[in-house]
Amino acid sequence: MSNMEKNLFNLKFAAKELQRSSKKCDKEEKAEKAKVKKVNIRTNVCTCVFRLDLNMELPQGQTGSVGTSVASAEQDDLSQRLAKLRDQV
Repeated sequence: MSNMEKNLFNLKFAAKELQRSSKKCDKEEKAEKAKVKKVNIRTNVCTCVFRLDLNMELPQGQTGSVGTSVASAEQDDLSQRLAKLRDQV
């Protein structure tokens, strides 16, 4: 086998190896995106439950405006935290 044939074989082998790695990375990326999506859904559910709890705990005579402003502030805080987490991922 000549030196050129060996180089050609090595290049073809490396190309196949890179293709396999690429497919593996694509699969791992999809799995990670699915995990992030689950976390986002769970966070949204916890936020909704938190809002409901705030509105239910208001003393009589105080209606949703106080609960809404508190919930909005909490939602803004959570949104900022989520944005930071998304930037890190």
